[in-house]
Amino acid sequence: MKTLKVKYLSHKVEVFLENGIISRLGDYLKDDVRYFIITDLNVAHLYLDSVTKQMKKYDLYLLSSGENSKNYGEVENIINRMLEADIQKYDFIISLGGGVVGDIAGFVAAIYKRGIRFVSIPTTLMAQVDSALGGKCGIDFTANHQSYKNQIGTVYHPEAIFVDPMILKTLPKAEYLSGMAEVVKYGLCFSKKLFEQLFGAFDLEEVIFQCLNIKAKITEKDEFDENLRMTLNYGHTVGHGLESFSQFSLSHGKAVAIGMLWETRQPEIKTRLRDLYQKLGIDGAFDFSMKDLTDFINKDKKMENENIRIPVLRSVGLIEMETKPLDAFLREIA
Repeated sequence: MKTLKVKYLSHKVEVFLENGIISRLGDYLKDDVRYFIITDLNVAHLYLDSVTKQMKKYDLYLLSSGENSKNYGEVENIINRMLEADIQKYDFIISLGGGVVGDIAGFVAAIYKRGIRFVSIPTTLMAQVDSALGGKCGIDFTANHQSYKNQIGTVYHPEAIFVDPMILKTLPKAEYLSGMAEVVKYGLCFSKKLFEQLFGAFDLEEVIFQCLNIKAKITEKDEFDENLRMTLNYGHTVGHGLESFSQFSLSHGKAVAIGMLWETRQPEIKTRLRDLYQKLGIDGAFDFSMKDLTDFINKDKKMENENIRIPVLRSVGLIEMETKPLDAFLREIA
């Protein structure tokens, strides 16, 4: 078993990574509390029985699968269900699912009774390498008939994260490739060794652990996204804009993959990135113009008045933050 103990200013998080750990959750769960499981229909079909048979007391809320569940109305529905079930301050939420489930479960955990404990069981590669760790949780918000990604949220950490790579065997190929785009980001921005490793044969469990280790070190130093942690958003400025522009028909991973291509300025690195996408099977094509994204990028949390604070790739494995006028940034990547 691989483990991480991540020490934030506000909280400590334990990460357990091992094949088959989902079938041994009973070794870690408590008998004297109730668990409120938040999952989606797809994940419930595959793994809910395996989890619940190890529990004495639990309640359940099923989400529809997909980004459209990440809204304030769904948060209210979950809280109503928790109140009906009489979930107490010192009970637990369990997030069982991918990034959408993790976002909404973490957000509910943060606001229910001013904070309730929760644990995360990420079931997608994207969640296992990235979104389950770091505490960011949020929901989308609709204004003027347009949905904007992650406009409401906070930083709130789980007690523990259980990462089981064996779960990924049931992951649809598109979901797997979406997660691989985030893996590529970790190599491109933070580890030349990992980036080169991805061109050959690699051990997925080891790759997941490398990504989590990188994120742990960054987020420990900058828990609340004030400087260093913002480098994790490489490709996400264009990527989040694309997700909103496509009305979330474009997956997060594919949107970030496209965003990294657009935000990478060095032709030789861009060529290597395209070569890696081709090797892994990641599709970096989508028909849009930068004008299509301007309104969405204007709503990005990285905006400061007329300026945008963005991560800029210097070389493979080296990334830094820059602040510049939004129109200058859009001209550079157009």
